[in-house]
Amino acid sequence: MPAPPSKRLTVDDILALDMRPPGEWFAEVTEPLVEEFARDPDTLRRAVSAVREVFHFHERLYHYWRGRDPARIHNSESEKDFYGHLKKQSDAFGALEPAANATKHHVLRKAEPLPQGVRLTIIPAPAFDCGIATATEIHRTIGDGGPDTLATIQKAMSVYCAYLGTPGS
Repeated sequence: MPAPPSKRLTVDDILALDMRPPGEWFAEVTEPLVEEFARDPDTLRRAVSAVREVFHFHERLYHYWRGRDPARIHNSESEKDFYGHLKKQSDAFGALEPAANATKHHVLRKAEPLPQGVRLTIIPAPAFDCGIATATEIHRTIGDGGPDTLATIQKAMSVYCAYLGTPGS
């Protein structure tokens, strides 16, 4: 077993490890996950994987370009600022955020617990008038009565294609 690091890694330490460029990651991971979901939209695993990957891809864009080409991320001071730029470009990001969070957190513990200390996960979705209660509610639409999951993912992918300068933008 390797010895534990002497200090906790910082974001700068991690960036120094040469993060894989966003274009490579997008082509090798993000696009194939979306294509698999598009071919088989009845598989919940593919829906969950595509939603999480597409939502969180903005983190790779921000951290990769922050020190290399800040203009590509609008000279954003933080990941949150950059994400704000994306949300202005497409309402897809406002829908994907609560969906990604709802699939990541299987249960939330609340101050006023129900029996056994567990309450159903409800993530408010300000982009549309509903909340997301469980991972199964992203299968075909995001939330009960929300937007089509695949169409929402594809809108976000178009924005990413524009940032990457790839076809499909």
